[in-house]
Amino acid sequence: MMKTLVAINQNLKSKLNYDSLGKINFGSEDIEFGLINLNQPNFDTEKKENEDYVLIKVNAFSCNFRDKALLLENYKMILEKKRSFLPFGSEFTGTVIKKGKNVSEFNLNQKIIPNFSYPNYKNSDIAPGISTNFASLGWLKIHKDKITKAPKGLDEIGLSCFTLGSQTAQSMIRRSNILNNKDNSSLVFNGRSSTSLFIVKQLIAYGIQPIVVVHNELNKSELDFFRQKEIKVLTYDEFKDSVNNIHVSYIFDPFFDLNIKTAINCMKIFGTYVTCGFYNQHPDFSNEQLNNECNLLIREIFTYGIIKNLQFICNCLGLNEDLDNAIKLNDDGYDVGPTIDSIYKCENGISFVNRTFFDSKKFGKCALKYC
Repeated sequence: MMKTLVAINQNLKSKLNYDSLGKINFGSEDIEFGLINLNQPNFDTEKKENEDYVLIKVNAFSCNFRDKALLLENYKMILEKKRSFLPFGSEFTGTVIKKGKNVSEFNLNQKIIPNFSYPNYKNSDIAPGISTNFASLGWLKIHKDKITKAPKGLDEIGLSCFTLGSQTAQSMIRRSNILNNKDNSSLVFNGRSSTSLFIVKQLIAYGIQPIVVVHNELNKSELDFFRQKEIKVLTYDEFKDSVNNIHVSYIFDPFFDLNIKTAINCMKIFGTYVTCGFYNQHPDFSNEQLNNECNLLIREIFTYGIIKNLQFICNCLGLNEDLDNAIKLNDDGYDVGPTIDSIYKCENGISFVNRTFFDSKKFGKCALKYC
């Protein structure tokens, strides 16, 4: 039996045996979170439907920015479909408990992490992209092509936060072509975000020192993190004040709707702007002013883009080789693992959810470790 963290359907909670941890407001919904006990599910290794799958026991999991909107939408769905609880989370590490007869790549009791390869995928029968949106469930049945062996030297917390950020960062760097250009002057926005921190670490591993912009001032330990790597850090206000004196060929931006207008002002002719996401991902969490400004800016952005011969690249996740290359950097001894903000146990699950999704001072990733 395993104790797992889930969101609780308020309408059916009287029928569910759980330990309540409290509620958090997700815009239009006050969502209660609690702990439930789940037995190991049946997994018949002889059945054809399981021949390419593994049963994984989750050791630790984490959430990404995308999971906030997904959790809210899925919660509304369980209210309609009258399901009593909702697991959540897209990133994890776990142990192979059982495997189908066609699974030779992994051994029992072996530690694994997910593979989010997208859009190209080696198995056309399996949907590319995220391996699961329900990592907190604790027990996962996943196709063998949606996981990979755990990188060396990382503990369970590090492993549970590795895949999405490292795979995405490697893809953005590859597609920018920065590694093949003598002028590798670069800037990374939202330096607190996990993906940005992965990008910074991987660029450093390739001998590139980007400028980093943060929207909230850093504390001493966070500043030391960048100083030790000889990285120049600017607050967003400092960046705006000095934007006319900054000239870079590459910009990496996790939230285009926050930064693109200011970004293009400091880009050199023939510069490359790469983004992997946007801040306003759900109406309940959206900044209406930001939405309106972004809609009005399209003409201005592309006017400057044309004048400067800029290249705009939109990136979603990464390929198999991107994850392989990120793992190789890690295994070769480079510091490219996740930056961990905080670690939680099951009984602190409500603090984990709140820090993960609603604390603007978070620096890197939060993870929850299962017992």
